[in-house]
Amino acid sequence: MAPIAPSPRRDRLWLATYGASVLLCTSRHEIALFALAIAIALLLAGRHAGRLLRRAACLLVAMNGATSLAYALVARIAPPFDATVLVRLNLRTLALTLLTLAVVRRVNLAAALAPLPTLAFLLTLTLGQIGALRRAATELRLAWTSRTPVRPCAATARAQAAAAT
Repeated sequence: MAPIAPSPRRDRLWLATYGASVLLCTSRHEIALFALAIAIALLLAGRHAGRLLRRAACLLVAMNGATSLAYALVARIAPPFDATVLVRLNLRTLALTLLTLAVVRRVNLAAALAPLPTLAFLLTLTLGQIGALRRAATELRLAWTSRTPVRPCAATARAQAAAAT
């Protein structure tokens, strides 16, 4: 099957649909809606669905784990504990993350935002900052590696990371 030719109009449609999906997922609280959004995102991913789900899970495990643990601790101190709150929170963030990853794979943001000069400029600034921070992190890692003759312990690595930031 031949790849789909890039189309700014199609990209703008995907972006608008994504915006409406985000608005719907953040304004409603039905678990079935979140499950539907997750299913749609996985269908959009096609054969990459497993990779997309794994990537989303890796991105969310720390944040959702900390938030869920904090909610459980607060509920223990000041009951009642409502498990549906945690289910909704975790499904909503999973749905939003999967939708975001699925759309980012498909949409050329530069082409989609080209008719909107302010947003195109903001995208350019954002991509420039991402590139600069990525390069700085790579250079710090390479500099540290070149100056460290033996593998450091975890405490030294944490101290170096804290000093670099």
